[in-house]
Amino acid sequence: MNNLWWNRFSSYIKEINKYLRYILTGHLLIVLLFLFGWVAANYNSWVAAIPPDFPISTFLGVVFAFVITPSVVRTFFKQADQVFLLPIEAKLTGYLCKSFLVSFMMQGFVLVFVIVALMPLINGFSFGVVVAFLLLLKLINMVIQLRGNLFFTRFLMNIAITILFFGGSFLAFLHLIVLILLATSTLLEARKNPLPWERFIEQENQSMARFYRLANLFTDVPHLQNRVVERKWLNFLLWDKKWSSKNVDSSLHFLLRRTFLRANDYFGLYLRLTLLASALLYFMPNLYAIIIIVPLTIYLTAIQLLPIVRHYDFQIWLDIYPISIKARGKAVIQLLVYVLIIQLLCLTAINIFRNSLSVAMPVFSMGIGLIVLIISYAQRKFKT
Repeated sequence: MNNLWWNRFSSYIKEINKYLRYILTGHLLIVLLFLFGWVAANYNSWVAAIPPDFPISTFLGVVFAFVITPSVVRTFFKQADQVFLLPIEAKLTGYLCKSFLVSFMMQGFVLVFVIVALMPLINGFSFGVVVAFLLLLKLINMVIQLRGNLFFTRFLMNIAITILFFGGSFLAFLHLIVLILLATSTLLEARKNPLPWERFIEQENQSMARFYRLANLFTDVPHLQNRVVERKWLNFLLWDKKWSSKNVDSSLHFLLRRTFLRANDYFGLYLRLTLLASALLYFMPNLYAIIIIVPLTIYLTAIQLLPIVRHYDFQIWLDIYPISIKARGKAVIQLLVYVLIIQLLCLTAINIFRNSLSVAMPVFSMGIGLIVLIISYAQRKFKT
């Protein structure tokens, strides 16, 4: 079992490193390093500018709840394990303990990094006390998630506990005791039941799929499986008066809109980037922050959507249909123009609401200029 775990963990590290060299050597790393340096240089002035009536405890509670609640234990199980390892399930205790420890260390490192970043906002507690309390809360969440998800329930409890803790209330420890009892009952119940193989394998596949989707932005990932979400509430965006099955160009535009909304989580990445940028613009109305956040968001969105042109490269039915590479590139560019302009309008609306029209319009013009440059690059790339 010890050799099996080390072989699985070594394979996982090799797989991650194989794609990290494409991610960390690209132009995106330079942009992120520049952004990180700029944020670090201006962080103290932002903290000093926080108004006295700002709900610090609530803000910290929500932020740490988002970091603590996702507590999946990486088991490194594969699909065939539920058949071949099932006869020796009783001997997997050491294997699972190593997986739990490594998962806790990886997620704990992220949690400590967030604590260090937010420590200037925390008053009345030493760094060691905050780290110990939140790591204990993270540990309890991981134990509970071993046998049951309960994501929404744990998220609400984590918010309540952290708000009470940073507010100096003793009730935080009472809520923590409730979670400890829940985690203890989870472990006792786990000893009586077999391992949830399907759930462990599904969690492992989802974790790797998320990393593969990130790596696919920088290089082709053969292991990536397309994930389709129907999203019926967005069907109105697919309707077009000009669409016709006999019109090749309109059919391709319809297909790419459907792909963007439903396949491979393009829409999810687009929505998360837009919401994150909107939140940053709202909480950081500084002109220099706006000048960086808006173009950077548009740039990151564009490089994530450009690979959609290769989405159907390995499906022969698209090659049989009379669509040229040039026409496919034009359809991608049209889709790119639509989504980038919509995103820019959303960010401009937040900017106008938070600042003024005189601040928002120059940044809007800058965004339009960047979109024109991106489209020019895409036209050269796709030879349209």
